[in-house]
Amino acid sequence: MSLTLHSLGYNDGLAAQIRADEHAFTLGRVSFETRGIYHVLVDGGETMHCELRGLMRKGAKDHHAYPVVGDWVLIDKQNEKRGLIVRALDRRNALIRRETTRNNVDRRGQQLQVLAANVDWGYNAEYAHFNWR
Repeated sequence: MSLTLHSLGYNDGLAAQIRADEHAFTLGRVSFETRGIYHVLVDGGETMHCELRGLMRKGAKDHHAYPVVGDWVLIDKQNEKRGLIVRALDRRNALIRRETTRNNVDRRGQQLQVLAANVDWGYNAEYAHFNWR
């Protein structure tokens, strides 16, 4: 049994965010990120390794603009296992904490870090475990 986008929480509200010129891109959900490489689940349960497209990476005003675990993203596939993230869909909600850094003690209260996006609990009987929606 493979995962589908709907079992990961894809719905009509998310579908409405995709513009007509973006239907050629692959939709996925970020499951993990390390050192600028995003592991993105796509339809069928496959995982793609993705980087941010240049404009998305360079155009970000702060770290809130970067995708985090739980974000829905559009991917420009380079091959079956690699791609470039061209856009993240709008977040419904996010789990945020105050960022603690030793270098910026004075600004500690002003820095926020997004830990995860689109978080809620739901029970999916098909997979018999709790999942993110």
